[in-house]
Amino acid sequence: MSLASGLRRSSATDGSELGGKAVDQGLDLAKQLGAKVTAITVTEPWTAAAYGTIPTPTLIKVYDKAAADNAARILASVSDVAKKKQVACVRPCT
Repeated sequence: MSLASGLRRSSATDGSELGGKAVDQGLDLAKQLGAKVTAITVTEPWTAAAYGTIPTPTLIKVYDKAAADNAARILASVSDVAKKKQVACVRPCT
């Protein structure tokens, strides 16, 4: 077993243009090292103070769905780029 076979590279992104550049560079590094990549994105939970409204179950559900959809879009984008670069992208990168 080679040293590279156990390497993992985490790549965090927020889906922004700058985040995309970081993902690109991270994937290039992973390819050079023969490492697998795990892509992550983090979403803050609903904070009533940030929106100035009283949270209702409906508003929280709408927020949670939008956040989940955004995270799925971001991770799918990373997964697509990883496939093009022929870099192994492991869960949760789907």
